[in-house]
Amino acid sequence: MNASPLKSSAAVVFFLAAAAMLSGCTTLRHGNVNSRPMDAEEVAAVTGASNSAHEPSITVSTQNQYGKRKSVQLPLEQGMTLQDALVETKVTRKFRDMDINVVRVTPYSKGQRVPLKAEYDPAKNRVGILHDMALHPGDHVMIVESDKSPLDEALSRFTGRR
Repeated sequence: MNASPLKSSAAVVFFLAAAAMLSGCTTLRHGNVNSRPMDAEEVAAVTGASNSAHEPSITVSTQNQYGKRKSVQLPLEQGMTLQDALVETKVTRKFRDMDINVVRVTPYSKGQRVPLKAEYDPAKNRVGILHDMALHPGDHVMIVESDKSPLDEALSRFTGRR
């Protein structure tokens, strides 16, 4: 039995709207004044961080499979996404697979840091399209190199588990 064209069109629109909202896209704002991302001064006030030049920035922290850590602060370019940050820090060349979290302070979190998990696809060497979120001033991108072997990855693909 085929679904009616109206039902399938509604399902597609719903799926696209959900994907846009989950990606961090800011084009689908609703009328709430607090729905906007915090600017650099608001983030600094909440987190206690200070940026003397008042330029919006993000922090990218990496940890390899042996525990060695490194952090770098990047200027936040207009429209910068998570994939852009990975390319700029050259982490896609260093790590084959990785676990990624973007830690963000939002107006709704009352000063608490909220982790946003992002899936990385090592076969495509990029963040999944639904997880390539727009970055906001003060975001902290935390990248941990996965210690899975190619055999582990093949078995997880075969079993359907990640």
